[in-house]
Order: sequence, then C-alpha cells, then structure tokens
Amino acid sequence: MHVADLMQKNVRTRRLAKHMLYADVRRLFVEDHGRLVGVISQTDIAHAVGTGRI
Repeated sequence: MHVADLMQKNVRTRRLAKHMLYADVRRLFVEDHGRLVGVISQTDIAHAVGTGRI
C-alpha cells in the first residue's frame, strides 16, 4: 500500500486513523495544493482523541 492510497482531499480523522492502524503507517505528510504543510502521526491522533479534541 502506498501513502497515496490513503490520501484524499477531505480527510476524516477517525477513518484516517483506522487506515493508518491497519496499514501500519506511523506518519503521513500533509500537503496543501502540493506544498508540504506538516506531518501527522498516530501519536498525534491518539493524543487528540484522548484529550477530547476530536
């Protein structure tokens, strides 16, 4: 599986987290109009869920 298989324009966080877990993907690059704007990790998602932010 490639990162491109998991990428989409309107990312749904829970669905993304599920795909990352099942595909054993630890980090994904986040881009905006082809420009790298950040990286999201499984830890970032777990922290956001744990603190009630999502």
